[in-house]
Amino acid sequence: MMILPDFGYGGAERSFSNLSVILSERYEIVVVVFNTASTQTYPLGGKLLSLEVEKAHNPVQKIINLFRRISRLKAIKRTEKPDVSISFLEGANILNQLSRINDKVILSVRGSIYHDQNLNDLKGIFYRKVIFPKIYDKADSITTLSNGLRDEILSKNPSIQSETVHTIYNSINIKKIQELSSEELSDSWKSIFRKYMVLVMSSRLAEEKGIQHFLPIFKKIFDRVQTARLLIIGDGPLENVLKRITSNIGLNYSSENIVKSPELEQVWFIGRQNNPFKWINKSNMFVSTSTHEGFGNSILEALACDTFVISSDCPYGPREVLSAKPISGPYPIFADYGTLMPIPDGSVNKEKIWVEVITNLLASSVPEHGNTNRLERVGQFSQNLISKNWFQLIEKLRNSD
Repeated sequence: MMILPDFGYGGAERSFSNLSVILSERYEIVVVVFNTASTQTYPLGGKLLSLEVEKAHNPVQKIINLFRRISRLKAIKRTEKPDVSISFLEGANILNQLSRINDKVILSVRGSIYHDQNLNDLKGIFYRKVIFPKIYDKADSITTLSNGLRDEILSKNPSIQSETVHTIYNSINIKKIQELSSEELSDSWKSIFRKYMVLVMSSRLAEEKGIQHFLPIFKKIFDRVQTARLLIIGDGPLENVLKRITSNIGLNYSSENIVKSPELEQVWFIGRQNNPFKWINKSNMFVSTSTHEGFGNSILEALACDTFVISSDCPYGPREVLSAKPISGPYPIFADYGTLMPIPDGSVNKEKIWVEVITNLLASSVPEHGNTNRLERVGQFSQNLISKNWFQLIEKLRNSD
């Protein structure tokens, strides 16, 4: 059984989808979501069931909904009799543990609850200090997306046995991404990539992705390199704020997936794309400015597109993706497979580092496509290799007392 709060557009949902398809080749999979109000974005492996409990908007209703979800998930577990129940994201992890019957419980922790600015209120403190330690401590196994995240869980929860916490990286379908990245663009977009130096960002447009701090950095880059352009792929709650920032700092933007006046537009917001890889592959540089990540799917996907990556050195994924060995030193850190930078937060010193490094790269030394090191690195995250880790963990739990 696999449990997810709801469908949506994001790295966790995409990884959940990929894993459900992989596991369905060997096991009978039942996918459970809290509700189906959101559109199913990614394909699923197995049978889909819904608890049919909608989101609540006040504390009392949230408590009522929690008990309704526990009751309904327990009923499903009694009927389906899963050997192992795997959950993604905090809400599903809590529900999975509280509804366990005879099943082995695997909690997949997708990101840091200590660096997440969405958990800085009193509710977040209560979750970190009370709820999550109790939930984690009773799980049969916890999987994390990086060793940094594993270390965080163990250091913050000393009662958890280290052998129950496993790092299983996200996998990607390398062949599919490379096929999609080779798709043709329109003639007008081809002209853009021939004429301009394009920096591309692809993510949900949310505060934790840090794009609001990169826009002023890009303005300073553009002031030095007039052929620089910024392409932003994705949508999300911060979209209008980002567009307002773009205008306020003196840049022009377009919100259409049609090139009209590239000489007058420095930033393009082209929204969510079914195939972002054909743009990433043609760009000079992929930029990630997250304040925290569980893993950094988009960074790995950019490497699979054979595109140079420059990323904030946020907790915890980018460092482990861009370097296969421990690294240290002042920023910038030129790792084996990309460049690590300080997390941009509006400070002058950090902005200066970003501006200088990207300006210099654009001027002289952005690594060209066809970099075998990047492609070799991506191979270490293939579905065949990563799926073996999941199969081994599941079989270990199924055969345990």
